[in-house]
Amino acid sequence: MSSKIEHISSDKSIKVKTLISRKDELFIFEGEKLVLDIIGKNFIPSILVVNDDQRGKFDSIPLEGSNVWYVSEKVIRKISSFKSPPAIIAVYEKLPENPGFYDNKVIFVLDNIQDPGNLGSAFRCAAAFGVRSIALTGESVKLTNAKFLRTAQNSVFYLSVEKLNSLENFIDEAEKRKYNIYLTSSHKQKRPVPIEAVKLPAVIVLGNEGKGVDGNLFSRYQSVQIEQTDLVESLNAGISGCILMKMISGHFGLIKS
Repeated sequence: MSSKIEHISSDKSIKVKTLISRKDELFIFEGEKLVLDIIGKNFIPSILVVNDDQRGKFDSIPLEGSNVWYVSEKVIRKISSFKSPPAIIAVYEKLPENPGFYDNKVIFVLDNIQDPGNLGSAFRCAAAFGVRSIALTGESVKLTNAKFLRTAQNSVFYLSVEKLNSLENFIDEAEKRKYNIYLTSSHKQKRPVPIEAVKLPAVIVLGNEGKGVDGNLFSRYQSVQIEQTDLVESLNAGISGCILMKMISGHFGLIKS
């Protein structure tokens, strides 16, 4: 499939205006290193936006199947979310579907995560440590959020993601599938278990940055905790998620599985 090449110099172009108006529903990746890495893994974008002044740097990359826009710096500055616009931007209508969400023996639930940086860090750590299934419940950040994508990087292409309105509904479904449920908390709970006592298949629930996991659930499920000093009240959701993913991954060999 050949690529369709267009030259756009005006930021008043209808196509540019349409793209900008749809940014909230598109997956947009910016920057030479990230975009080349994604395309190099055969994830072909719907639109590839290239600064015409720097197009020679990208002559060798595979463009088949993309709409390629060679644009002026004024146009790429208009599209970009960066203060200093990148040389190249990849736009995806949707991410690839990774099947087998419930085939993975560990699922991390991110409930009502409001900070896109926290969510992006959790996604990146999940990909790094072999956690392949992520559930988003409640009013978590949209995956098209620009800051989330800057933080998550290419991890979003490799994870199986389910989005649900209710944490309770997800837990009910997971229990039907014989998953063991574990909650996390920045405060000491009555029934914490060490990582080595976690039973697979397991669901690990990380709560909202401000409120944490719904307190009513702790009377029904065990919790896992990160040992820490009293010098800080709590760790943010992104850091906590990364630490727990590394601990779970190391104990159960998720990277090798």
